[in-house]
Amino acid sequence: MEKTSKFVLKRRVFIILSSFILTFIMIFGAIQVETTFDMNDFLPEGNESMKLWIDIGEIFPYASETQEFILIEGNIATIDTLIGIDKTIKNFEDDTYITKDPNEKPRIK
Repeated sequence: MEKTSKFVLKRRVFIILSSFILTFIMIFGAIQVETTFDMNDFLPEGNESMKLWIDIGEIFPYASETQEFILIEGNIATIDTLIGIDKTIKNFEDDTYITKDPNEKPRIK
């Protein structure tokens, strides 16, 4: 123990400078580290449910967990279609899974 303390006391400037240099090298190395995350890396190979999930995402690109789109095709310029859209929006008002604006109305874009 005494030899160690004498060594440290004699070379304290060298030890402090070495510590600073090593710290700066480590900080530079830590800045260079890049991380990526892909959920599929954690799944077993050949997982059928994830293959299906990926296929759904490719076939239906507007499907997501946070926002959905309703696509109406065909001749929509009719009174019946507009009444149907209005009824659908009114049905959204009491749904707990629909995002609401500050006025408690369904958020529709």
